[in-house]
Order: sequence, then structure tokens, then C-alpha cells
Amino acid sequence: MVILESCPFCGSQHVESSEVDINGWMVECMDCHATGPIGRTETLSVTAWNRYHPQEPVHSQSVAIAA
Repeated sequence: MVILESCPFCGSQHVESSEVDINGWMVECMDCHATGPIGRTETLSVTAWNRYHPQEPVHSQSVAIAA
């Protein structure tokens, strides 16, 4: 079993994988509703989600706007 990493966008631990189509799985953050790539198996979609995970979560409030 592959362990789900937290959301790379909001840092939430409330993420779930679910079957979205026949032969299609996807990971979704239940807080900010970010989704990962659809994989043919749950393991493939979770692995892709975990690769998507940066070192620090991206927070929209922390993005600097150039003048």
C-alpha cells in the first residue's frame, strides 16, 4: 500500500484517493479540492500525487506580486 502525502497546495492531510472511472483513479484534497493526475490504478495515481509534492506547501497569501 502506498501512503498518500499531504496536499502540495494547502498542506492539508485530508486527502483521499477514489475510483473516478473504470480503470481510473484520482487523488483529491478534501479541503482545497486540488486533484492529481488520473492513473489506471490507485497505486499509479497515488505515486503521481506524491511526486507532485514540493518541499513546502504553496500558499496563495505568500506569493509576492511584482510592482
